[in-house]
Amino acid sequence: MHVLQEIAKLPLRELDRVWILYLSIFKIAYHRRFEKEKDNPDKWWYWDLGEEENFKKITMLQK
Repeated sequence: MHVLQEIAKLPLRELDRVWILYLSIFKIAYHRRFEKEKDNPDKWWYWDLGEEENFKKITMLQK
């Protein structure tokens, strides 16, 4: 918590850099998890919801 308080005190130009850093770290972590879980039927939220076949599978799981 102390680190977040210190980050909050940074000037605005530095906060933009922190935001970009946080997003970059999230992107790396999410991509690793996505590659591991994308074909797991129990982790449908990693599937490409733009593909109609995946959407149909999800709706079938909900019934």
